[in-house]
Amino acid sequence: MRISTKKKNILKIAAATSMVIFCLASAFAGSIAWFNINSRIDNNANDMSIRVVSDFKSINVYRSTTANVNEYVFSTTPAQTIEIERWDGATPVFRSSVDGGANWSAYSTAPAINMNPDLSIDDQSVPDPFSPLSPYHPLLFVVEYEKVRDASSQAVEIRAQTNSGFLIEGTKSSSGTPVGTATLKQSGNPMSNFIMTYAQGYGSDDDVQFSYTADYLSGSNMQKNSFAKINGNGEAQFDDEMSVFQSTTEQIKKIGVIFEYNFDVIEYIYYKLLGNALLDNVISATCDWSLMI
Repeated sequence: MRISTKKKNILKIAAATSMVIFCLASAFAGSIAWFNINSRIDNNANDMSIRVVSDFKSINVYRSTTANVNEYVFSTTPAQTIEIERWDGATPVFRSSVDGGANWSAYSTAPAINMNPDLSIDDQSVPDPFSPLSPYHPLLFVVEYEKVRDASSQAVEIRAQTNSGFLIEGTKSSSGTPVGTATLKQSGNPMSNFIMTYAQGYGSDDDVQFSYTADYLSGSNMQKNSFAKINGNGEAQFDDEMSVFQSTTEQIKKIGVIFEYNFDVIEYIYYKLLGNALLDNVISATCDWSLMI
């Protein structure tokens, strides 16, 4: 969870979540798109769309109250809640509330949720993008089902897929297949290049965890993955599909997923592209993956 503070000019990043547009799928499948990144990167919101199984209940999004090298602690009040209000025939109609409030509105009008909300200093809002001095910006999503899903009968899985390449030329997948190259540009860079996930499942009697030590995050309780990784030779590899969470034995009522910046990969990308004039200016990236639930 460490990133060098000696490299002062590393890419600065900010991110935002945005609207979720839901539609019913006959099996578990879906898409999600919600991050934004920049070099000091502006929070230009991106749509998030998810296809859901029929027993989907809700997603709660939680911001961190503490995020540092030692631990992540999340607020127990959701920054946003999205749930099915009713079914219009075979089509779910969604509603949303913010900050744990009782006032609901159509989800289509829901405001964006920033992954990097501004800091308040002397009553003034100050941007807090990713940087070596402020690298920790986790966001917790809790997916809940109406009823317990028996993974021993049908595997419960969340997978993510992207059609984008990797920003570094010559990169290969974990199987050794050459990966297409994405070109660094002023805007629209693939967010899949920069993120990682932690995930765990919960049964009906389990309380969702809102506090995570560094040891817990790196331990066996959390399933960890990312599209981009640095292998044992110090080289990047990039896969266009990853498992965010999977269970074939548990009784699953909720799944908690933490999205965080992939610090090692961000350093790798930045120093491989060092000298590119675009890195001296604000760049942006958009979420380029689909999430299957």
